[in-house]
Amino acid sequence: MLEEYRWPGNVRELKNLMERAAILVERVEVAGEDLASWLDSGAASEESAGLRGEIERREAEAIRKALEQAGWNVTQAAAGLGIDRTNLHRKMRKYGIQRR
Repeated sequence: MLEEYRWPGNVRELKNLMERAAILVERVEVAGEDLASWLDSGAASEESAGLRGEIERREAEAIRKALEQAGWNVTQAAAGLGIDRTNLHRKMRKYGIQRR
């Protein structure tokens, strides 16, 4: 199925499809029927935007939760998230997260 698909988005489309499958398919192995609806629908780019939005919403939620649990101590929250403090500051700016 993957070899027969035309891949109008080239390697990026394949990469996005595999990331989507890894996140959304609940079984250990991804089967053809898991991918068929994404490939046949022609809406892969629309769905990846939706998936990207969902990932960003979850990331922002995890950041807020970590900050609240750490009493808004950025260093502790970053350690709890397993990222660098400067990276956490960048993500806070990206998502508009400020201390309440």
